[in-house]
Order: sequence, then structure tokens, then C-alpha cells
Amino acid sequence: MMDLAEYANFKLFLVSGNQHCFTDSDVFFTSTSAGVNDTSGVPIDKWVAKVINHEPAQSVCYGVFASATGGGSDGADFDFCDIRLAARLKDDEAKEEEEE
Repeated sequence: MMDLAEYANFKLFLVSGNQHCFTDSDVFFTSTSAGVNDTSGVPIDKWVAKVINHEPAQSVCYGVFASATGGGSDGADFDFCDIRLAARLKDDEAKEEEEE
């Protein structure tokens, strides 16, 4: 993923927690970047609709920037964004602000 992040047309949507797949499940419509059935983040279905409709969509990650040193199987310590993605996420935010 890090290799792809250098390309301008690469976008990512990272969800907090241990749920792996969303598009084949009903939770696709009720989850956000903050997790399954958590309404405090960016809605997954709304973000995917932007991508499909060729609307501006920035990369999304929920949590503070930290080093990716692991995580528990319960998902309790997955509320962070890998610090290596910080530049990509900030670039997307800046581009979105320019377009507004």
C-alpha cells in the first residue's frame, strides 16, 4: 500500500477495528471510518459513492497518527493511522480545500 500511496489517483479508506470486509455485508451501510455501526466517522457508503461518481474523495483514516507496531485481536488498539500515511492524508486534505 505504501508504494501505491505516492500516486495522485490512489485513495484509501481505513476503518478502525477488526472487521475486514465491508462491501459484502450489511454493515457497509451502517459503518464509518470509526468502525462498525459507529456514526462518528466518515460513512463508508457515502465515500464509495463519491469514488464511483468521480467526485472528489480524500483518503480517510480514523485516529491519531502513530507507528504501526501491532494491534490486538479485539480491535481495541486499532484507533490510529499509520504515521507513514500522514503525508498522503494531508495532501488529500489540502487538495480538497483547494477545490472548495
